[in-house]
Amino acid sequence: MNTTPNTPDFDALDAAIKAEAEEKMKIIRVVATAHKELLDTREEFARKDAANVGNLDAALTEALRVGFTEGSIKQWRVDAPSKKGPARRSATRRNTTTKPANKVKDSIPAKESASEQSA
Repeated sequence: MNTTPNTPDFDALDAAIKAEAEEKMKIIRVVATAHKELLDTREEFARKDAANVGNLDAALTEALRVGFTEGSIKQWRVDAPSKKGPARRSATRRNTTTKPANKVKDSIPAKESASEQSA
């Protein structure tokens, strides 16, 4: 006959589940904080960038007004930032195969040059 009790140790299960949940909560707080900081930094940069672009545009307009030509100030023009992020490379690497050295060519004697034939 089976003499071991058929009831699980609920206290041990409870402690294990709580420990796992606490570990998950700890790391997700780190993830959420890092994510918020990243978004805040990007937002701050976008605000500063927009202000800088506005200042540059105003200065270029003033330069044109006082007699500079578009050609003389074109080096100072900047394109509007792209809404799309930089192109991403594929995670997989392309396999490039190199051709093995052609051993047959090396074993065939080269044709004699015209000067060797006439000699």
